[in-house]
Amino acid sequence: MGEHRRAVLAAATWCVVGAGFAAEPVCGSEAMDAPLRQRLQRLEAQVEVLRAETDGRRWLTERRAEEIRALTRDVLADADRRRCLADRGLTAGRDRFFFIASPDGNFKLNFLGMVQTRFVLSIQDDGTVEDSTRSGFENSRTRFGVLGHVGDPSWKFGVWGGWLSSGRSWLVESWIRKDFGNGWVFDFGHFKLPTSHEWIIKEFHQQFIERSLLNARWTGAGKGIRACYNGERIHVLTAVTDGAMTWNRPWTTGPDSTFGPLPWQMSSEFALTGRVEWLLNGSWTSRYDFESFPGDEGNIVLGAAAHYQVGEYGTADDENDVVQWVVDATGEFGGGSVFVAGFGTHFENSTVDRDEWGLLAQGGVFLDEHWELIGRLEYGDLDGAGSVSDDLLLLTVGVNRFWNRHGLKWMADLGYAFEPVDAAWGGAGAGWRADEAGGEGQIVLRTQLQLLF
Repeated sequence: MGEHRRAVLAAATWCVVGAGFAAEPVCGSEAMDAPLRQRLQRLEAQVEVLRAETDGRRWLTERRAEEIRALTRDVLADADRRRCLADRGLTAGRDRFFFIASPDGNFKLNFLGMVQTRFVLSIQDDGTVEDSTRSGFENSRTRFGVLGHVGDPSWKFGVWGGWLSSGRSWLVESWIRKDFGNGWVFDFGHFKLPTSHEWIIKEFHQQFIERSLLNARWTGAGKGIRACYNGERIHVLTAVTDGAMTWNRPWTTGPDSTFGPLPWQMSSEFALTGRVEWLLNGSWTSRYDFESFPGDEGNIVLGAAAHYQVGEYGTADDENDVVQWVVDATGEFGGGSVFVAGFGTHFENSTVDRDEWGLLAQGGVFLDEHWELIGRLEYGDLDGAGSVSDDLLLLTVGVNRFWNRHGLKWMADLGYAFEPVDAAWGGAGAGWRADEAGGEGQIVLRTQLQLLF
């Protein structure tokens, strides 16, 4: 209790005592007693207020002490948990991906995944085998993966797979990587062959809901060794594999005949693939996708690739020799982008000798930081390999809406086929149905929501 309170109580006590002596009139005057009683009542009221304040402060002090003790217990418990994680060598969080890592940086595991859900409307010229108009929903891709390094950051690994729209499980990539420094990287395992830029770009970084139908005819994946050199202006990618389209297959069985329209040899002697990219200006930082968002640094990149595959000799199959080439160019201009490519294939065996080719042009322009308008034109010639039509001529236009760039985006496009779409183009997974003979004018409307984490 402070000096002020003690003074007030002392004065109150004196007044009480004084009031006792003053109970009898002094000099016979009752008028002198009334002010004294009023003063005594005011002092008693002040004493009660001070007593209440003292009791209240004592209660607050006890409550505050209990809160501090509870906070101390929580802090100590959190420190124990952190010390336990530190003792186990674990850290966790999110930068580009969710991750678990060791404090020294020698071990790291990144988790990532993707969901694409889609609606497709297909309208064909009047057909006799199937309904001319069909539509429906599908989960086109559901993917999960892990990336990281083991022992030290130069030994990396990657696994990326999941389910197709059919529900079939699918391993897209699985490799072990050694980074030798100075731009040199070697991959061992299962990976996409370094052919066209459109094929190398991940499925969740595409500008359109699906890659072009030309891409399906001029791409591949295999198992083997891939070497990459990443220089300041030049990127070189090379691969020695079991052959294109050997997805998820043992070495004795060769390509997956259910994937890809080109009649690849069921097994091959060897396959060689190489690609060179030349950065004319800008930087490589936005090379991972086709979009050039407003404010992004621009670039111009030229690319060329070749694939050579020799069929297995000494088997019952006819040996297929395949030579494929791709040339492409990409330009990004900070709010707009353009991509053009030319494709060629020479396919030869004891009975067939043909040359296929195709041309592709696509681009996009941003209306603001969220909305992008896109367009694509593709033309191809099967050189006699088609059963309904050798020629492919497609025009596709659309719009993309970005909330978190490719992390969350909505896409919609509308495609029109000026020529019948032959089954050899492999368009079923992209929404295009094989036309019947004489069919023309197929229309495909697609819309898709993508979440990447």
